[in-house]
Amino acid sequence: MTPHTVPLVCKELGCGDGGTRETSIFYGRVNGTAWLDHVRCGESNSSFWQCPSDPWELQAYDDVRDEANITCN
Repeated sequence: MTPHTVPLVCKELGCGDGGTRETSIFYGRVNGTAWLDHVRCGESNSSFWQCPSDPWELQAYDDVRDEANITCN
């Protein structure tokens, strides 16, 4: 995750102009499905939806390393 991803996520959610990515996993192991993976926002992206990512597809989600926990300001 690039440094530009967190502010864009918070902006899109209406949760402020910035935040931090939590590096410690407090939430435990998660199982389920995911649609979006490897999002990489850059300085030229003004919206989270403009950020490049892997193709949208249903995929198994069973590895906590794939999870991003963001706290917005």
